[in-house]
Amino acid sequence: MRRILTFLIVLLSGAMLAGCISEPEPKTPETAAVTTIYLVRHAEKEAGKDPSLTPDGKARAERLAEILKNEKVVKVYSTDTRRTRETAAPVAKAFGLEIEIYEPMHRYRMADRFKSQPGVIVVVGHSNTIPDMASAIADKDETYPDFEDLDYESLYWADISADGEVVVELHSYKDLASRLK
Repeated sequence: MRRILTFLIVLLSGAMLAGCISEPEPKTPETAAVTTIYLVRHAEKEAGKDPSLTPDGKARAERLAEILKNEKVVKVYSTDTRRTRETAAPVAKAFGLEIEIYEPMHRYRMADRFKSQPGVIVVVGHSNTIPDMASAIADKDETYPDFEDLDYESLYWADISADGEVVVELHSYKDLASRLK
């Protein structure tokens, strides 16, 4: 009887030890991103008052749509200028969405709207409004620095988890393409 009891104790101890050795915890629904927001400056533009995109800018807008093709984009937002709408258009078309116009001056209200929508959202703005919007999404008092005039490659992405944790990062189109491979 004593041998059987000892055997059972050893067996249970081994099972308990094996249960302690496991793979890292996967992301739980509370920590997995439920909303991802890509904040993009408009692509290269012509000169003038409300300019269109240059051929390079049109190519960059198409590149953005190509990079995002495997995402599940649910909303596309743009400020109400020709260059931002033209940058957003290929993404909206690829997902059968309408471009929704937003007012960057109401950044905190818009940030709350963006953060409350599950899925992938693309927001197109300007060298000075995209960093401000990224700061509002991150709920930071200080704003991120504006993009340089000729910087069309930088963008922010924000991941918002079910528990409300927000992570905002500055990256490039190249980084975005690598992230989504």
